[in-house]
Amino acid sequence: MEIDENGVFSLNKDAFQKDGLLNLSFLLVSELKEVHLGVVSFIVRSTIGNGNDILPEERTEWIKIVRSEVDGYLKSIDLDDKFDIMQDKDLENIWNEIFN
Repeated sequence: MEIDENGVFSLNKDAFQKDGLLNLSFLLVSELKEVHLGVVSFIVRSTIGNGNDILPEERTEWIKIVRSEVDGYLKSIDLDDKFDIMQDKDLENIWNEIFN
């Protein structure tokens, strides 16, 4: 964990490489007292993608990236030709229904 000059905590990507729980606990200490802020737990699960890049804010751009990742993943597990929705439906309308 790193803390920048603004007090923002950052975790290295390695913290998210394995499935399981990621527990964070913070203790504030001064000369007069200690305050424990409690424990925050995150469930870390496998996902597609490389985990290093942040998706762009532009909606059409991140949709292209996600589609490309999904296509590559389906091909890697030999399922790319088994999803009729990918071949027979208008994906733009499906995406619009989901995200609008």
